Amino acid sequence: MATTEELLKTLRREIFAAEMKVILDKELGRETSSTVKRLAALKLPPRARLHEPLAKAAEPETIRQTRTDELLKTLRREIFAAEMKVILDKELGRETSPTVRKLARMKRPPI
Repeated sequence: MATTEELLKTLRREIFAAEMKVILDKELGRETSSTVKRLAALKLPPRARLHEPLAKAAEPETIRQTRTDELLKTLRREIFAAEMKVILDKELGRETSPTVRKLARMKRPPI
């Protein structure tokens, strides 16, 4: 049986993935399902940090900033991966999907 922390980690990951899907669907001009939109709208459960009391770790501004940083980091990584796929496909003479090409053309968010 999963611990509470494992369940919260899974929930955070699923919410974060839904947020990414909503952003990418918007950028790629695709429709996002209402289920994914509802999941993306949920608030992420707070992370307990061992060196901080839970009350401090759960401050909304801290959570929002962490969430934004994680989202941008993942978006940068996905765009970079798409750029690499376009290059590799070209070198190997393979066709790259329009979705990957469109993602590769997106500007990476600043660090």
